[in-house]
Amino acid sequence: MGGDGTVRFITIDDHPTIVEALDRAARERGDLELIGGFTSVESVPKPLRSAGSLVDAVVLDLNLPGVAGFDAVLTVAEWGPPVLVFSANSSARVATTCIEHGASGFVSKSVSTQRVLDTVHAVSRGERVLVGTEAEPTSTPLSPRDERLLAALIDRSHSRDLADHLGLSPKTVDNLIADLYWKIGLEGSDRSRAGLRDWARRNGYGDPSGQ
Repeated sequence: MGGDGTVRFITIDDHPTIVEALDRAARERGDLELIGGFTSVESVPKPLRSAGSLVDAVVLDLNLPGVAGFDAVLTVAEWGPPVLVFSANSSARVATTCIEHGASGFVSKSVSTQRVLDTVHAVSRGERVLVGTEAEPTSTPLSPRDERLLAALIDRSHSRDLADHLGLSPKTVDNLIADLYWKIGLEGSDRSRAGLRDWARRNGYGDPSGQ
């Protein structure tokens, strides 16, 4: 961040009208500065690819030529500055996968330009944010193993305890829990084992009183 408090960011996006809109809005605000717009990961100059550079945040599109998608997120996250994925795909699954691949935030291209810039500010401060995401509808029913796990979560939360109870490995339990978030549509602060437990109680997998 500059001495005047200005957040300096770059974009990696091959849609010039979007980049121009961000640049214009940043200039109007005065607290952000777009110092470079690039159409591919490979085209970003090496001096900008480090945490010690002038870059406070990188705004990255997922649909790019060359290195793209989650591979692009991994690559750019390794540079050091926080990465904000800016995508036309507003799927909550895509957003969370971007975070798992090293992004600091995700914002849908459906939100206002000012809200995008607010999110740039947030990730530059070290915050982790998801903006404009949409939950995906459940496309498959819960499996018997899912239902056993939900019932077990009423009285247990640690992966090792759940694994011992269900005869699974802790890694398998963690994977099943990650899938359950998507299957039952938990979002935000509800995306936790406590959230799963509450959902399980509301849906008849345990004593609703919590006893």
